[in-house]
Amino acid sequence: RPGTLARLGLDYPRLAAANPRIVLGSVSGFGQTGPWRDRASFDLVAQAVGGGMSLTGAPGQPPAKMGLPIGDLAAGVVVALGVVAALYRARETGRGAAVDVSMMDVQLSLLSYLAHYYWASGRAPEPEGAGHPNIVPYGIFPTPSGYLAVAVYGDHFWPGFCRALELPELIADPRYATNEQRCAHREALEPLLAERLASRPREAWVARLAAEGVPAGPVHRVDEALASPQAVAREMVRRVKGPQGGELLLLGCPIKFSSGDAAPSAPPALGQHTDETLRELCGYDDERLGALRRAGVI
Repeated sequence: RPGTLARLGLDYPRLAAANPRIVLGSVSGFGQTGPWRDRASFDLVAQAVGGGMSLTGAPGQPPAKMGLPIGDLAAGVVVALGVVAALYRARETGRGAAVDVSMMDVQLSLLSYLAHYYWASGRAPEPEGAGHPNIVPYGIFPTPSGYLAVAVYGDHFWPGFCRALELPELIADPRYATNEQRCAHREALEPLLAERLASRPREAWVARLAAEGVPAGPVHRVDEALASPQAVAREMVRRVKGPQGGELLLLGCPIKFSSGDAAPSAPPALGQHTDETLRELCGYDDERLGALRRAGVI
């Protein structure tokens, strides 16, 4: 929470006095300023107060949190970006910065076009389930082998979508010729598409839609996502030797560099680097380390 580092004597003004180039990144529920600065928060609360939870779930149902801890994860990405920017500034100017990231601020920033929709219309957006308020078809459809995600985001995808579903008559149907018309006739169109997509396994539809260039994909479970050939090809699951033997599975880095990616390593075992750290930072010798170990300190 705000104020914790100051109580420890590690707030930014003190650190900057010792090293003007220092960069301090901090993440809190509500930031270092404002009437809520001292409130506690976790991922669930961030999703709630940031507005995103009100958009998640099925229409007419209670708000739902995301399956991923987006409040935590997004704040981590944003503070990392802020720290990198501040480090670049420090290199250019010789002055560091305190980087203040609020979990609530990050969630508000993720509202994106939905905030502008509200400002323009005066109506607060409602949950759409897996659908989209202004795009049809755009959603999740059941098939005999699992759920299928389809995103016909633009009229240029519509003819190929109809051909893939073997419904060419829909291409010339004036009710569905444009996205605006498809939205207006959503209640008639979506059940028709759902019935068609329910007639074959999702793998068959994915292949047909991909051949037409239509964005679509299976709704994977976690195990299916990790085992997909694309995840394997992109090395998003890595095998490393554990610190105490055996093999560990780690998620790969989603950023790929043309110069090559660094080989991942396993996380250290508990206390693996204690001696090394105390020797380098504190100047402890074997005798001092032995005394600390006998006393149960390390």
